[in-house]
Parts: sequence; structure tokens; C-alpha cells
Amino acid sequence: MNNKPFSRSERVSQQVLKTINDILTREMDLRKYGFITFSSVKMTADLKHATLYYSVLNPTKKIEIINEELNLLVPVFRKFLSASLNLRSTPTLKFFYDDSFEQFEKIDKLIKKKDFSIYWNKVYEPDYLKFDNYLLSALKNNNIHHKRFKGNA
Repeated sequence: MNNKPFSRSERVSQQVLKTINDILTREMDLRKYGFITFSSVKMTADLKHATLYYSVLNPTKKIEIINEELNLLVPVFRKFLSASLNLRSTPTLKFFYDDSFEQFEKIDKLIKKKDFSIYWNKVYEPDYLKFDNYLLSALKNNNIHHKRFKGNA
């Protein structure tokens, strides 16, 4: 019976991610592309293939070029991985750009552009006032004094 909290592929994914980040800091210098960080790894169940997702801060080249060049470095990454992983075979690697940070920034800008005060004043404020008035009357009827309503009760 499997008492471990994660599947083998998830454990190997974590180990691959850690090893790739170690390789990036110790063995390879990829600063010519910008600041690259590997965010996640997806492994197949048979541990033969790994998809690595990365992001780049302050890219010095187009993302498409960085992606192509990283995928050309797969044999080098596999060489370092094979030395640190205790697997029968080293998984094939495929690098994909993780654009979730850019998507987050786009959503954040849209939210900041939108003026929600109109909705706040028309929809939510009356509900809160109704609740506060109800609570105030309940407190007054029961002779309960609360610090939030001090002076009002």
C-alpha cells in the first residue's frame, strides 16, 4: 500500500525542478537571456518525458528565440540531470515559456482601470447600512454596548 503523500511522478517532478534550478545556479550561465526561473515541471506517469515551465524577467531577446535556444540546450541539461537522478533513464526535456505572470499583470491593469466605486455605492453600501441599522437596533433593544457602535447605542 502506498503511504506516501504524492505519486512517484510528482516526487520526481519536484526533484527534477530542484536539480534544474541547481544546474542553473551552479553549472550554467543563462544571464544572456535575462533572469530565468523554472517554475514547474510536469512528468508523464512513466517518467520518460518532462515538460519544464520557465519565466524570464527582463528578457534580452524575444521569448521565441529564448525558447528555441533553451530547447537546444536540452542535451546539456539531461547530462547534468542524469548524474543527479536515480532513474533507469533520464527523461526527455521540453521547455515552455510560462506566461502566467504577464497574464496576472494584464488582469491587474484591467482591474485598476475599472472604477468599482459606482458599483460599491449603488449595490453594497445600502446592504451594509441595512445590516448596521439592524444590528444597532438589536443592540439597543438588548441593552448591549459594543465598541464598534459606541456612542450610537
